[in-house]
Amino acid sequence: MKTASRMPVIRSSVPLPTDTLPEEEDFGIVEFLDKENRKPFNAFFKQRYTDFMVREILQDGTVVRLTNNSSLPEFDIKQLEEKQKVYSEAESVSVFTALLGEEQAKVLAKFSALEAGEEERQHRLAISIENEDKEKRTEFHANLKKYHPHLRSETKVEGEVRTLEVFHPGKRQRERQWNDWPKDKPDFLVFTLYKENKETTAVLELIAKTIKVKSNVFDVAGTKDKRAVTSQRVTAYKVPAQKLIDASQRLWGLKTGDYGYTTEALKLGDLKGNHFTIVLRYVDSDEETLIKACESIKQNGFINYYGTQRFGTGTISTHTVGKELLLSHWEEAIDLILKPRAFEKNDSLRARMHWASTGDIDGTLDLMPYCHVIERKLLIAMKANGKTLNSFSALPSNMRLMYVHAYQSYIWNFVASKRVAMQTTLEPMVGDLVLDKEGNAMHVTEENKSEFTIQDVVLPLPGHSILYPKNELYDFMKEIMAKDGLDIQEMERKQFLFSLPGGYRNLIEKAQDFTYSIRKFTEYSDQLALTDADILEGKTLPETQGQHTALVIEMGLGSGSYATMLIRELTKTSTSQKHQRELQEALEKAGIVPPSKDWGGNNDAVEAIEGGQTEEKEEAKTEAMDEEKQESPEETKEEVKEETKEVKEEVKEEAKEVVV
Repeated sequence: MKTASRMPVIRSSVPLPTDTLPEEEDFGIVEFLDKENRKPFNAFFKQRYTDFMVREILQDGTVVRLTNNSSLPEFDIKQLEEKQKVYSEAESVSVFTALLGEEQAKVLAKFSALEAGEEERQHRLAISIENEDKEKRTEFHANLKKYHPHLRSETKVEGEVRTLEVFHPGKRQRERQWNDWPKDKPDFLVFTLYKENKETTAVLELIAKTIKVKSNVFDVAGTKDKRAVTSQRVTAYKVPAQKLIDASQRLWGLKTGDYGYTTEALKLGDLKGNHFTIVLRYVDSDEETLIKACESIKQNGFINYYGTQRFGTGTISTHTVGKELLLSHWEEAIDLILKPRAFEKNDSLRARMHWASTGDIDGTLDLMPYCHVIERKLLIAMKANGKTLNSFSALPSNMRLMYVHAYQSYIWNFVASKRVAMQTTLEPMVGDLVLDKEGNAMHVTEENKSEFTIQDVVLPLPGHSILYPKNELYDFMKEIMAKDGLDIQEMERKQFLFSLPGGYRNLIEKAQDFTYSIRKFTEYSDQLALTDADILEGKTLPETQGQHTALVIEMGLGSGSYATMLIRELTKTSTSQKHQRELQEALEKAGIVPPSKDWGGNNDAVEAIEGGQTEEKEEAKTEAMDEEKQESPEETKEEVKEETKEVKEEVKEEAKEVVV
């Protein structure tokens, strides 16, 4: 494993980046819903990854929890019982005599009984069926699976002649699970994935590698935080449950279970929201203030801001790239993505500094860690296309959209702050937007104003196919976009992907089933909430006492809402990385918690504190995979060549549709 270390001196004409981490106000997050003079308080969250638990909420309202990690689904149990049933030679001969005649049935039984190593086992047995038709062939294949499950059969066609061939499969053929997938079995295994301190995509890639399938057989409704304990549903195309049971027993930090089968794969967004269990530690407040704060959240909700993680976890925010893309400034957008930034890990900073000082694509690729998927794809595409739209088109569409969606979110936050500041007591005002029963936007008028509450009010995400408020919010929105060189009425683009239709988002979000408890503890390692794995193992929470206060909250949020923004309203303090870093340093200085290797200066590794649902690019490779590739130069070169080839092909295909 890598350990944090001081970075060697970088000789470069480009100075080391000295940017500071952004604050919440940089993204328009400045107001609080609770305007009473309630005392703010500090709280440290995500100190331990078990302090932040995320469980998916299905569309029917069910909270996903891992409840069984060993039992096969009923379909597999019946299939296993059928496979394990042993039929006698006499039974086999009797069944196949009706199809093939007695002589061929006996030959088939003898062929089936051949032992490993016998020469005849390497040959194929040709079978003929008198007056054969499709129904008889189907019956033959089905009976062969039932009475001789270790054999395989194929129908060979030469001209108008069809012949059935039976053979003993080799190892590779036996491992191809889809060969044995019953026709009456739904195509998708559905299961619960429980993971600890791991990123969703990396976990699925690891499982795929372990069970020897491609990672694209898996589908999820959404990705979950890395620094957390999460439970979510996953579908897998034609993957038997037993393979996952075996694999998860060998892999650390994850479990699978609650297996079943379904006819459809999950799609992104196939969820109602997420259920959170969050432990806030080292709370510096009295119990009365905590209760008052929690009751305010329960009754009133919070401003539905996009959290800071929507804009990336580094010093260069994703919305700034999005702005350049909407302005068709391709070169500027690419430069921002590759630009050196403070608070990055050593190897990442080294690669960016090399690029900034030399513009050397190959040298930068050699240095750029494999986890930087976006940067690597851009660099490879630039070998053929330079700093153009065609190079940017080498990125998957969801990555490209991430930037322009971040800009929409940035504008929305500023407009939300403006709207909250316009009234002391929030209520709908003439010109606001609300949604009707069909989900269509409409304006609040003097006549209908009494029909709505502030929780019905929505604000627009800028686009070319939406309504805008008919009050001063429209002028405010128009003004802040004009400062960025953008016209609110000109949001259509020649590039389809960047031609944003817009959308609507509720100004206020209320947590569902919000509960809270105040606990005392002594050590930073004291467990204050149970994970699904703990519950499976029959563990209970120990009684903890001590001088430190923790607040444990549980609630459900809609899929687009951020738990960090609820915490911000609750504490009335910032949830930014910078503020959490300062709390950590103060606790370390007081000797309350041990030093964290993940916090340091410009040349040290820094793990950003993520909250809510991380929206920036996911890691595509685990650290272990990175190290393995770095230790095998020849293998790395081959993979880079292959990666270059794949991206060039993608660029060629997408360039056909791109209008520059």
